[in-house]
Amino acid sequence: MNFKTALMASALMAFSSAFAMGCGGTPCDDAADYLVDECGLPEGDGGEDSDAECTAQLECASNCIMETDCSAFTDNDAEALASYAECAAEC
Repeated sequence: MNFKTALMASALMAFSSAFAMGCGGTPCDDAADYLVDECGLPEGDGGEDSDAECTAQLECASNCIMETDCSAFTDNDAEALASYAECAAEC
């Protein structure tokens, strides 16, 4: 697993765990729902970070997630993953 893939995997796990129990309404909640409902990623456990604030940086990353094809997260599609990484780097 290369660095970019490892970074993506850890960011997505933290992101989905932090917002899995959200009730919607923020870009962060929408991105978490997208990852679970559309991309088929496992739902986070809703642990102690489930009330995490949707900061401007997380909101920006959320928008990047929503604009990225699920193949970046599910199939490790290099082109889609690079597109997400480029977007998220601007956050």
